[in-house]
Amino acid sequence: MLNKKAFKKSGKIASLILGIITAINCTGCSFFGISNISFGDNSATEEASEESSKDDKDAEDQDASSEDSESSEEASDNEDEDSYDAQAYVDPIEAAPGEELSKKELESFAELFSTQEYGGLLTHSYETVNDIDWYDVFYLGADIMEDTTDEEQADYYAYTGYSDEVYGVYSFDRATLEAYITKYTGVEFKPGTVPFDGVYLEKYDKYYVQRSEGGGYSYQVTDGKKDGDTYYLRVTRGFDYEADMIYCCKEENGVFMAVSNQTMWEEICSQIIDIDMPQYDGKIQLIVCNDYEVRMIQNRNLLNAFRCDLESIAEVECTDINADGRNDIILVGNKDSKEHIRILLDGGRDYYSSTLETLGLTLESELSSYDMDSIKNYLFYYVSENEKSYSIGEAYSQMIFINHFDYSFKYTLVDVNDDGVMELCEDSSSSNSTTINVYTFEDGYIKQIFTYYEYPGSEGFYSDDAYAGLDPETIKGTVGYAEAIYKAQELD
Repeated sequence: MLNKKAFKKSGKIASLILGIITAINCTGCSFFGISNISFGDNSATEEASEESSKDDKDAEDQDASSEDSESSEEASDNEDEDSYDAQAYVDPIEAAPGEELSKKELESFAELFSTQEYGGLLTHSYETVNDIDWYDVFYLGADIMEDTTDEEQADYYAYTGYSDEVYGVYSFDRATLEAYITKYTGVEFKPGTVPFDGVYLEKYDKYYVQRSEGGGYSYQVTDGKKDGDTYYLRVTRGFDYEADMIYCCKEENGVFMAVSNQTMWEEICSQIIDIDMPQYDGKIQLIVCNDYEVRMIQNRNLLNAFRCDLESIAEVECTDINADGRNDIILVGNKDSKEHIRILLDGGRDYYSSTLETLGLTLESELSSYDMDSIKNYLFYYVSENEKSYSIGEAYSQMIFINHFDYSFKYTLVDVNDDGVMELCEDSSSSNSTTINVYTFEDGYIKQIFTYYEYPGSEGFYSDDAYAGLDPETIKGTVGYAEAIYKAQELD
């Protein structure tokens, strides 16, 4: 259930922020003697002061008081306690050692970071350079990306089985790529140990990525300090909805080598909650932003953003409501002293995630109590929450049921693989475009296998070329919600 990680006292906040910056410990530098405090971790360290420990205990007591409160008035009062105190917040740059950088120095860093050479190193969060996602770095080019020949592209498409020519194919010479990693991080590249999942073709001794033209960000550096050869910099892309980053780098022979990069979500949010989403690796959290949007983050990196219009979350539960084997999110929260229900459907980064607004409003109007058991009893209509797997009819019916509150999809059932299993084709086409998601049933759950797209002035294409020979007319939706469920149940 709910595991709040709220920032309440200056001692706790100071310990957290200082702990974040101590990612530099990996280089042998110690920063305030505090290390290994991860985002949202409220545990005290041995080095924490007695005052900080006392503040931690006070905050925990306030948590317990808030959770035990039964009246809505008390819950409302405790909402302020669940938000960190902006006046007590310790700015990590102010807390960093060293001398302040001049405006000219900050502008020089902003110009440097806005180049392909350095820009990719600031695209995501990492505690140490061993955590860098090199695909994100090289996707932006890193100033070593090269165009490819027609022969290379043909071999790339043959290797991947993906021939969508909307995006270009670019290459990285292996030796040059490895040298870049070592130069800017000090890490020796070893296949299988450095997390880079670009396609490697031995014939050319190159790595490849597929991406659109252009790319890159324009960064601003608004504050910073220098401590010897180490720099602590506050970096932003200038968007109000984004949190600043605290980038730490170390100058060596004229090169600014990455040490850590931490997105400061706590500066733009009122609440942080650990959640159980086993479909993702690492630490997954929800943050309630000051603009009332709820964002899901993975190890400080943004996974999904949901429109929720909530000031705070009182209760959260993660469970699979549409039989696809992935946990979704049920929220009970507050806005303007009123309780609200929000249903967040998680489809992963590659497919579809959304806030089911109409379903949430339906629950609010039809339920007399917004307790989690009542909500789940309503949602689990064709399947049971505690079942480990479903029949094909149950699974398809449950997905259609959940979707119909917010979407007027058309459906059809067809065996696209000729394997004896009927696939569920979900047609969300509009008057000027076609989008059809196709799902199969595997190991007791629904699994999306491909999507068909068709836009005005262009030929239709499949997200998986293995289905390129399939006539799109066979997968277009023909029936609505009620008849689709009837046909799905016939499969059992």
